[in-house]
Amino acid sequence: MKTRDAALKPSKKHYLQYDAATFEHEGFKTLNGRVSQLALEPRFWSISVNVRTENYDGTGEVKDHFNFKTSERCKLSDLRDQVKKEVLDKDDYLPVCTQCLVTARVMM
Repeated sequence: MKTRDAALKPSKKHYLQYDAATFEHEGFKTLNGRVSQLALEPRFWSISVNVRTENYDGTGEVKDHFNFKTSERCKLSDLRDQVKKEVLDKDDYLPVCTQCLVTARVMM
């Protein structure tokens, strides 16, 4: 597969959002533009993740944010595993995660 072209930029119009913590029950929160059609073909993606966790003692909330771009073209169906790997590699959010909002933008 070809590697990412430096001229590609995240689309402001074609993106999707979902909460990884509730995705199995609620699905996508936002499907904007032609992202559903564009996602059927392998594409480069720019992903933004906002994670909210509770302190282990339950006294407050901690927010974390990070971005990454896919190194190879992939379909939307393959993107979930990459997002999961990136989130789990950053920190151990699972025990206290209250929200994991993922925004994936098609690179155009």
